[in-house]
This record gives sequence, C-alpha cells and structure tokens, in this order.
Amino acid sequence: MELQAVKARIAVQTVASAIRLAAILMLALAWSAPARAQFSDQVTWGGTAGGSANAQTVTINTASTYADLLGVVIKYTASATNTGAATLNVNSFGTSPAINKLTGAGLVALTGGEIASGNAVLLMYNGTVFVLVSPASDIIGARMLGSSSQGMNAPINLQLTAAASGGALTVNVVTAAGATPSPSTPIPVVFGDSTVTGGDPVLVSQQAALTFTISSGSTMGCTSAATCRLWVAAINNGGTLALCAINLLSGTTLAALSETALWTSGSGTGGGNSAQTLYCGTSAVTSKTIRILGYVEATETGGSWASPTVIRLFGPGVPRPGTVLQRKYAVAASLAITLSSVCNVVGFSAGESLLVSSGTGAGVTLVRTLGSTVVATKVLNNNGGGATEFDINFVFGLDAPGTTSAQTYTITNSAGTPADQAVYLEEIMGALPEPANDDGGPLRMVG
Repeated sequence: MELQAVKARIAVQTVASAIRLAAILMLALAWSAPARAQFSDQVTWGGTAGGSANAQTVTINTASTYADLLGVVIKYTASATNTGAATLNVNSFGTSPAINKLTGAGLVALTGGEIASGNAVLLMYNGTVFVLVSPASDIIGARMLGSSSQGMNAPINLQLTAAASGGALTVNVVTAAGATPSPSTPIPVVFGDSTVTGGDPVLVSQQAALTFTISSGSTMGCTSAATCRLWVAAINNGGTLALCAINLLSGTTLAALSETALWTSGSGTGGGNSAQTLYCGTSAVTSKTIRILGYVEATETGGSWASPTVIRLFGPGVPRPGTVLQRKYAVAASLAITLSSVCNVVGFSAGESLLVSSGTGAGVTLVRTLGSTVVATKVLNNNGGGATEFDINFVFGLDAPGTTSAQTYTITNSAGTPADQAVYLEEIMGALPEPANDDGGPLRMVG
C-alpha cells in the first residue's frame, strides 16, 4: 500500500511539473511575440498626447516600430484641437505618418477640428497613415441624416437667421441650437460633384461662422418698397463654404435655382443691384456647385433693407422656385385665384371664339380685376367681307399681384360677340412681386 501511495504522489508531482513547464513556455512565447500579435484584439493606450495641435505625439510602451502597430487600434487623449492636416509620431520613431479621415472620396487629410482637445481619439495604422476611427469621419449614415442632407435636402443641424441694421441685411447660418458652428458642433453640407459627370456626393463640414451681409444700397434687383424673396444658398468654393443670395424674378422671367448647374457669382462681397445674379460673401467665383439652404422675404426701400418678415429653411415639402403650387381652370369669361404668398406669381392663359363684323377690328384683353390691371392684350383686325368668327388664344403669361387677396382674371372685348371662353390660372413659387404689367409674353425658365 505504501509503495502504491508513493507512486501516486510521484505521478501527481509529474503532472504538476508538466503544467508549470507548459505555462512557462507559453509566457516565454508571449514575451517574445511582437506587439502586434499581443494587441491585435485590444485597444492600445497612449495616454495624453504631446506635441502640437497638428503634430501630435504619443508613447506606446509595447511597440518598437510602426510595423508593430499595423492593424492595431490605439487610443489616446488629445491635448489640442487640430487646425488643419495633422500627423502622429509614436515613440519618437523618427517619422510622423499623417492622420487621415474617411470621406466619400476616400481617405483624405484632416482639415481642422476633427480632433478636439480633451476628447478620446481612436486611430488605426494601415501601413502608411493613421486612419481616424473616432471621432466620426465625414461619412454620415442615413439613419443619422433621415431625409436630410444625404438625400440632398436641407443640411442637418442648420438654422437660418437674418436681421437688418443700418439699412444692411445680414443672413447667418447657425446650428439648430442657434450657436456658431464649431469643430464640436459642425454643420455638414452635402454638394454634388463639381464635375458634371461625377455622381458622388461631396461633403463639406462648416465649423466656423458663416454669414453674408447685403450692404445698404444693394437692391438685389428687387422692387423698392415691395416684399422681395431672396433665396439663400451655400456655394462650395474648393472645400470652403460661402453664403450667397439671389432674387430670381426679373420682369416676366423667372429663373431656376438649379443644384445640378455650376454657378458663377457676381462681383463684390456685399450684394449688388441685378436680379437673377448670385451674390456671395466672397470674391467672385466661377463654375461652383451650390446647395439651397432656404429663403428670406424682406423689403428694401431705396436700397435700405428692413428685417425679414419670413425666414424659411429649405427641405422636404418646401417647393423650389418655379414649382406650380395650384392650378385652376374654368370654361368661363373669368376665374379667381388666391395666392399663398405675396412673393408668388400667377401663370395665366386664356382664349375665346369671337364673332366680329366685316372690316371690324376687335381688342381682346385679360384684366386682373383688383385695380383693373391689364395683364395681356391681343388685337384682332378683320379684313374679310362679312361676319367672321375668330379663335383667339393668349400665349402663356406671367403676372405678380403682390398680394394674398383673391384676384379675378376676366376676358373683355372692345367689339364683337364672344362665344366659347376659357381661363387657366396657376400659382407659381416665385421670387418677388413685380407691380409692372405683364406684356403677355411667354414664361421663360432660365438658369
């Protein structure tokens, strides 16, 4: 029995020794393995960064070369906010790889504000550069955007403000909370590619104040003492945003505000006196993409601006310039319409059959009843030998009543007997009320 007990104790000691030996071997192997193998599934802590805002430094105790960090996520606390392109030097290895961020155009250099002082920073080395993992890159998911900027509607975290002072009108872009954009509260704005064959989005992150002041004396082509609608847009000037405004209605021509076109701005930085010209808070630029941000409705009198009565942010449900808001048609001599805004315009068409006597000239007129304003005229001369029936059709015309009171458009005749008559009216999203009479010419969409 004693011999068996001894044998059992020897067996247990042998197994224990084997386990200890295996553990020692595993530790030795782990100790000799490169840092990348040890930390491939971990976050490697670098402490608080040193260096400067755009040339940051950290210490990773287990790394001896950048190769050890390949594919490894490292973390540190930023001690400064970058103001542009930035680099990271680890352990004073002698080189400082650039820090890049992921965008719709791929990896690009930082532009400023992506790394904020006091915030945790996560980076992964890809063999060439450090890729910024957190804070988030400039690619924004659809769940965050909803139906906003990624869908090419209004940018998120955006608010428009505007006010007049000293006869000048100032428009500002601020955050949804009313604050100036900053690196920690940016406003992302998505533009189309500046190359017309490029179907990709271009994201610009606004992280500083963005404003445009229309100086006193700059009428923007608006009619004095009449409410004027100024469309507000951002222009992408090589990755830098400028704020712009434009009045789209000139006489009987309503221009389009297309985000697919490339725009050239007017000269000066304080507005101007021409309708259908895009004025921006920067020197004139050529062939740039724009994003519609909204519109303001204000009145200028002799070039002196009053504070806006309407400020609207562009987005889902807000019609673009030239959009038809309502249509009305009647087989009758007259038809009434009520506009939803004093800045909108009326598109009209009318026609009738008119019986006149031999040699009789007849004038046919479409009259806007309120104020008896003549909006279109067509003169008929009958040189036939007897009574003749003429079919008269008005070309499509444009009228701007400048009021939300009901307007009645009526066909009248200077001679002859009318037969069939019809009037067609539509409300069009416009730009400003133009009190001058329409000349009966066709509506032309330009821009």
